[in-house]
Amino acid sequence: MKRASKEALEVDINKDVLTGIASIALEGVQGVVPVAPPMQIGEFFSGKRLKGINVTRDNSHVTVDLVVNVDYGRVIPDVAKEVQRAVTENIEVMTGLSVNAVNVTVQGVVLPVAAHG
Repeated sequence: MKRASKEALEVDINKDVLTGIASIALEGVQGVVPVAPPMQIGEFFSGKRLKGINVTRDNSHVTVDLVVNVDYGRVIPDVAKEVQRAVTENIEVMTGLSVNAVNVTVQGVVLPVAAHG
């Protein structure tokens, strides 16, 4: 954390915090499921694992790249717009940072589980 002055308070927000905010925002969008990408070298040893979310930051500007699955029957462009809105709003409100873009890649469609009767 940076030193606080009487004029302005600067807070250094860790990239993992931004990833966590994006993940929680995704949970609030109906019909979307984050995708866990294949494990990469280093993730196995560090215990860290990305969940289809990549955040890049340039000073006070943030770009979020998401890979998701969408439930069958949902209108994909509408779901993607809702994801963009939710992630942008949560990051900006919680951190004061500006979100340049939320890029959504729909990797697949989740079929409903057949009811057994």
